[in-house]
Amino acid sequence: MRLNAEGWVALTALVSTGAILGHNLWLIASRKTGDGAEGLRLEINTSDLFPGSESAIAIDRIADFSLYGAGVSMRPVGYRVEGDSLTAEVERSPAGTLLAALTLHPRVIRLEPEKFHHYLVEEEAHHVIADRDGLGQSGFDGREVYTKYAKAMLQAGERQDETFGRTVGQRLEIIPAVNPCLLRAGDRLSVQVLFEGAPVMGLRASVGCDRLNSGSYIAHVRTDDAGCAEFDVTEAGRWYVRTHLIRRHENAGAADWESHWSSLTFEIGGELLGYGREMTEQAK
Repeated sequence: MRLNAEGWVALTALVSTGAILGHNLWLIASRKTGDGAEGLRLEINTSDLFPGSESAIAIDRIADFSLYGAGVSMRPVGYRVEGDSLTAEVERSPAGTLLAALTLHPRVIRLEPEKFHHYLVEEEAHHVIADRDGLGQSGFDGREVYTKYAKAMLQAGERQDETFGRTVGQRLEIIPAVNPCLLRAGDRLSVQVLFEGAPVMGLRASVGCDRLNSGSYIAHVRTDDAGCAEFDVTEAGRWYVRTHLIRRHENAGAADWESHWSSLTFEIGGELLGYGREMTEQAK
């Protein structure tokens, strides 16, 4: 499915700017400065206004965190809390196309009926609303197990490779068709959404940019039968694609629902190292 520049204007008016209950997980990367090393600083943020953060996650929530390049993989080190972010570093990152990938451990949440319904409306999870209504469960609390995944694409230097299209085993994963760090304003980007390795049809993919709509969503696009969504990049800046999948939990004793949150971040028109410029002040 493709979203052109004209469609953005119409869809923006339809996108709710209200905060959803479950904050998005963003992975932000920047050049490590101050010691002359060719390293990276990786910032883990949780917020609905990209790329900001409202609270730093605990280190023990991390299930997996890796940086991938052509034929190599590395683990970030040196975790520390900086303001509302949890940060880590890769002291000497390889050159080329780089992919940082983060997976958090699952968590269980129980929401009152009104809050759970609001969350479902915000996520346009109409199938869940219909299911709860049909079973007479709309007045019950929502019990959910949720897992969050985040990825960031980087281009370190001019050497290019196919790392941008690599799958890393996240249950819900966003795969760009081309290296998004090489795009410029006016280009088009297509992504594919996979769940457990298979394309997901009809899933809502939300897109946004730090310079537009205060970092909130610009538009929502539904994936086609190949799990793909396509949109135009309208200007330079930090961009993201995020998606959310919710379905019945296989073990009703553990929870009623399981949900998965996934994001991919990249920069358009930036330096050859994806997020090389300093973060702009995030609008609140």
